[in-house]
Amino acid sequence: AAVLGSCCAGRLTLPSSPTRVERCIVLSSIIPLKPFSLLVSSAKKSGLPANMRDIARLAGVSIATVSRALQNNPLVSAETRDAILDVAARHGYVVNRNARKLRQRKSNTIAAVVDFQSLPGGRISEPFHFQMLADLALALGKRDQDLLLCSPSVDQQHSYQLMLASKGADGVIFFGQGGREPFFRELTEAGASFVVWGAPAKGQPYCCIGSDNTDGGRQAAAHLVARGRKRPLFIGIGDEHLEMRHRYDGFARKFE
Repeated sequence: AAVLGSCCAGRLTLPSSPTRVERCIVLSSIIPLKPFSLLVSSAKKSGLPANMRDIARLAGVSIATVSRALQNNPLVSAETRDAILDVAARHGYVVNRNARKLRQRKSNTIAAVVDFQSLPGGRISEPFHFQMLADLALALGKRDQDLLLCSPSVDQQHSYQLMLASKGADGVIFFGQGGREPFFRELTEAGASFVVWGAPAKGQPYCCIGSDNTDGGRQAAAHLVARGRKRPLFIGIGDEHLEMRHRYDGFARKFE
């Protein structure tokens, strides 16, 4: 978790509404603010921090304009938005993201599930996976989205349906397809919003994105053939692992 936090230049917090999906952390961006101060107004007298109404009054705009500016709405000019953000920063105003999520009925969070069962030792040990998660967090951060990293002990369709229905996340990205083809088909039938990083194949009813595993197997075999190897050995997990099966197909064809 510490490594991921460092890669993503973010902070790690426990989710406020845990579901049956286990061991989850949230990776979210931190917006640097100037030192906190109180308004020289009724807010100062009451000891309360500035609210949206105070920011609107100080910036000389309507509350609606402040709301749009804080959401980076294109209806607000860049000059007006910058002025409002400057006032908000100077007076310590911070948007209540949880309240915004409730109003919009969106969590602005995408869950990422890593297929630990298919990894050596059941854990992430290669830079490849860290780089993918870091890139995902950065891409989501640019869109004001959080990343919820989950490691379920057992794939349960109900767990993900509950997480999506309760707005714990707006969608799920599964890293690694493994032997979970039936599980993904069940999720599709249940209407869940998800994407799989795995082995695209004809007839899949869900969105799957990945590299050409068949060609990867072929290239590995070609490497051995070029070095005069006659008796190749392919070590894999099994036919139920779709990505591994595609790699074997490409590998075996080279020696037919």
